[in-house]
Amino acid sequence: MWRDLRYAVAGLWRSPGFTAAAVAALGLAIGANATIFGLVDGLWFRPPGIDNASRLVWIVSTTPQSDNDLWSYPEYEVLRDRATSFSGGVARGRRGATLRIDDGTSELLLVNVVSPNFLNS
Repeated sequence: MWRDLRYAVAGLWRSPGFTAAAVAALGLAIGANATIFGLVDGLWFRPPGIDNASRLVWIVSTTPQSDNDLWSYPEYEVLRDRATSFSGGVARGRRGATLRIDDGTSELLLVNVVSPNFLNS
């Protein structure tokens, strides 16, 4: 094994251009991998600004027709007011909204609609 290692080092020493290119490629690949992992870990696995994120749950409504059915706001209020298993709840929904621009055109946007207590939690 030591003979193989000495042979590899000698080969890299004889071709410094290849060695520099290999080290640069490895450095870029490791740096890019670490950066992407850091972003994914920070944004998806640990949402910013949420204390005790491990205590959060996502409650969905299911029906025989759909695995992820929508809640109405009155249903959310009943669940929030009558629940004894958890300390509170917030609602979030996605809706389409139209943004009118000064030049007379409009653009369709996807917006989040939240309950009044969303930022207090």
